Amino acid sequence: MEPDRISVDQRQGSTHQAISWPTAWTRLRVDPGPSHWYSPRLFLVYAGKQQEIGVGLNDEEKQQLMRSLLDAGLSKARNTRS
Repeated sequence: MEPDRISVDQRQGSTHQAISWPTAWTRLRVDPGPSHWYSPRLFLVYAGKQQEIGVGLNDEEKQQLMRSLLDAGLSKARNTRS
């Protein structure tokens, strides 16, 4: 994460996806699982687009990633789920 950009480079098998969005307009969205047995899902959201992050992390590692992003200045998205 740079002061003005957040970049994510994900590889899964032969699939490669990279994003680079402005930090000021990118939000962190946390979707809780359907019950306490499921891990929450983390998403970066910008301009109607979203990218899931931390897919291979356990709950503790996701919490640490979330804290690191928020401490670095990323804002948390409002919950829009009903």
